[in-house]
Amino acid sequence: MSETERSYHANRARAEHDLARVAACKAVADAHAQLSLLHLARLKEVDELCEGTMLRGRR
Repeated sequence: MSETERSYHANRARAEHDLARVAACKAVADAHAQLSLLHLARLKEVDELCEGTMLRGRR
């Protein structure tokens, strides 16, 4: 195998590795976004429960 071929294969392997890392990072970011959305939804539920409790206490 020539030096050019070796360089090509090494560069391709690095590029494939980089793409795999990007895909893994995207998966982590997507999971984090989902958790953030769930957390926000839960906070909204708590806010609504607290608001309802405060309204009942005023009557």
